[in-house]
Amino acid sequence: MPMSFMKKYMLVPALFFLTILVFSLANAAVIKTVPEKKILIADGVTEYKVFVHVDNTGLDGEPTDAVQWKLLNTPGFEFTDVSKPEYNDFFEGLQMFWEMILPAGHMSARIVTEIPGGPVNDQGDLAVYTFKVPQSATPGIYSFDLNNILLLDPSGVHQPVTEENIQFSVCPIPQESGSMSTSILDKVLGSKLISKPISSVYAECPTRTSAATIGKV
Repeated sequence: MPMSFMKKYMLVPALFFLTILVFSLANAAVIKTVPEKKILIADGVTEYKVFVHVDNTGLDGEPTDAVQWKLLNTPGFEFTDVSKPEYNDFFEGLQMFWEMILPAGHMSARIVTEIPGGPVNDQGDLAVYTFKVPQSATPGIYSFDLNNILLLDPSGVHQPVTEENIQFSVCPIPQESGSMSTSILDKVLGSKLISKPISSVYAECPTRTSAATIGKV
């Protein structure tokens, strides 16, 4: 009986810590990479876009005055451009104190003026990156990555934030025969860590007979 009581007693701090952790994650902003399309063809020509998106609706009405981030070119693609969003801008309509949006691999940041302050219970894009997938890219499931993430409230206090990275498929150029060589795919995919079964990658890779569906989500 005493031992059983001690075990229950020792569980109390652990349960308390878990409750605090879950609560803090629930009351946090979200920043994520969102590819414009979920199926990308490795032709080295087509330009695709990925958005850095932020959502501060989880901060219970606390405004976000500044966001800092760095987009990592984890898949090793060829980036050609970066710009502010033309629409769905997280800071749309607000006067900016300072902002610098640099290419992938470099730190970027956007800061609003003190008055009227940053967005409240809002979401939108911070930047749009344009890139091409080289023909040498290995078919499979990919995602981009972020680091140096920082969100600040009007007092300069760090805001809690979680990171998400939406996955997408990279497929080879459709073969003339209308089907891809699974033996080749097996070889190149076998050496990569994929979060989906290889069969689903085949299913998501369009063939010439379904060329109209290429790149559609």
